[in-house]
Amino acid sequence: MEEPRTELIETIVLSVDDLIEALHFKNQPEALKDQTTVSIKITPLTTVAEASVDYQQKGNFYPPKMSIPPIHLDPARFTEGQEMEYPLRNSERDRAKKDLDNPSDEEIEEYIQTAFDVWEDDVRRRLADKLQEPRHDSKHDCKYLADTVLIEWKDT
Repeated sequence: MEEPRTELIETIVLSVDDLIEALHFKNQPEALKDQTTVSIKITPLTTVAEASVDYQQKGNFYPPKMSIPPIHLDPARFTEGQEMEYPLRNSERDRAKKDLDNPSDEEIEEYIQTAFDVWEDDVRRRLADKLQEPRHDSKHDCKYLADTVLIEWKDT
């Protein structure tokens, strides 16, 4: 079967909120993921590709005769620099109880939410202009990606 003609992807368009959603899920403890993985999915048909969050059960595959399977990229490739440690609810709850003087449940929840807000702000500060390395990080060949792929951010 001959592959349809495609051009190398030069720009990926991605929502900031979608990236944050994917990174939230990726950072969850394995026990909460229920054998599910998250990636940023693009279909290589044009030089500008719209991206979306994709959740897949481990072990699911595309049909072998699919002409051009989507490309799945690690969400971390869309940010630059060292990622801030992801806040874990239980750890933040314990930290709130130590840092605050006899906190109410509402104060503890505010403390936890603040930790997540700080993490999300860190992600927003580190949005990359170009897709970060390594180039081949998925089970699908990334031969449809240009050597330098720009990222166009959109807010939802």
